Amino acid sequence: MGFSCQHAGTCGGCPSWATPYDEQLAHKRRALADALAEAGLDGAHARDARVTSLGEAGLRDRVDLALVREPDGTPRLGLWDLARSHVVDLEACPQLSPRLAAWHAELRRHLPPVARASLRLRVAPDGRRGLWVDLAHVDAKALFDAPTWLRDVGARAAIEMGQRRKPVILDPAPARPRLGKEPVLAPWFATWLGDDARETPLFGPIGGFSQPGLAPARAIVAAVRAALRDTGASDVLEIGCGNGQLTLPIAADGRRVVAVDTDAVALAGLAMGAERAGVSAHVDARSGSLAASGLAALAMGADALVVDPPRSGLGAFVPALGALPRPSRPRHLVYVSCYPEALARDAAALAAAGYDLAALEGVDQFPQTPHIEWIARFRGVLLTA
Repeated sequence: MGFSCQHAGTCGGCPSWATPYDEQLAHKRRALADALAEAGLDGAHARDARVTSLGEAGLRDRVDLALVREPDGTPRLGLWDLARSHVVDLEACPQLSPRLAAWHAELRRHLPPVARASLRLRVAPDGRRGLWVDLAHVDAKALFDAPTWLRDVGARAAIEMGQRRKPVILDPAPARPRLGKEPVLAPWFATWLGDDARETPLFGPIGGFSQPGLAPARAIVAAVRAALRDTGASDVLEIGCGNGQLTLPIAADGRRVVAVDTDAVALAGLAMGAERAGVSAHVDARSGSLAASGLAALAMGADALVVDPPRSGLGAFVPALGALPRPSRPRHLVYVSCYPEALARDAAALAAAGYDLAALEGVDQFPQTPHIEWIARFRGVLLTA
């Protein structure tokens, strides 16, 4: 479709805009190949990797924006510029899906009357609109004391506030709006089951984590399912499961999944999603982190590991995995990463622990940027020694 934006060259959201798109994809392959080579590994898998592209723009169903007001009260809603010196006011953004672009345009006509805030706009698969607002307590109090904006926007969308993602409850006027005590879990995102890619809801708060868009998330699910199919694994340990983006499709394929995450709200959403998808019997959800003592021991009952770590990577989990008796370790590992440096660093540590990089596939869910989602499959070698 080609990329065109009046803010190209100033907005920090699309730093690669001047590079032809095919060259962007080639650069993303080279970046991982170079990172692997720097870690002492062969970069051929990255140079030859298949990359799924869904287009040069229009992929986001969720976006995080900054709101600031000039001293004269003029608002700016957008992203920081390339130099991180000011917020670029985005009247429109080509990275937004058509439904999210319509929600963004409407919200711009009804911005909160505060000096500064962070806003997450989201459109659910069923079309419902959500807004998460993070702002100073004094500004939040002002919105509740003079609730015209809350009532106006709340008639158009569900609203959450603050780091605890509490819902705004709009009781009938003249009652004062209030915050709920706990996050409300709703089907703000989706995942896909089986070879026919049946859509099923994922439950979480508006401010909870999800992939940025439905179309790239579906491609990531397909890539992970294919990687697991190549392993033949029947019992899976998934670390960093969130609310079930990968868990539910893995379980729907008939595998048993022990799913681990640190976020209690995400695990509650996982339970709701598993019940809706009819796979609860195949999912054993547990609270835990990569640093938790004994987490690696859970892998002793698994045929395969699925990991989706933070940008810092797997860290000390790999040495803990390597310390397990080789005959009882998982024979396969599927690693999802948007950070090539961490993936390459962990790939070297995994090689030392007896796992070779067998395959790579990319999903370009971040066009016009250096970022990409990688799905790497590792194969255990000499695990019977």
